[in-house]
Amino acid sequence: MITQEYLKVLLTYDLTSGLFTWNFSKSNVVKKGEIAGSITGYGYREIMIDGKSYPASKLAVLYVTGIYPSKVDHINTVTTDDSYSNLRLADKYQNNWNRSISSANTTGIKGLSWNK
Repeated sequence: MITQEYLKVLLTYDLTSGLFTWNFSKSNVVKKGEIAGSITGYGYREIMIDGKSYPASKLAVLYVTGIYPSKVDHINTVTTDDSYSNLRLADKYQNNWNRSISSANTTGIKGLSWNK
């Protein structure tokens, strides 16, 4: 597991933009000052550190608090917005509540179902 101290050696985090930048060049691919990570097929930014992929949202919480959370929720539902003010610790139920209404929903209201 990555530590806050090691993370701060590798990357700088901007609280407002939510972006991480590399503190030094690690290879021909990773250059100092470049934005770290890439957007996954699910729309989340992930950052590769020492061969392991980490969600940028969880790294942001680790960077600021020193705690690596199990779940992080994007308050405004924009998955690429990893600004610290947009992140909150959440359990799986809180995180799922922030999802959009399922296409299988026939009531049009989140959390409501018909009693047949």
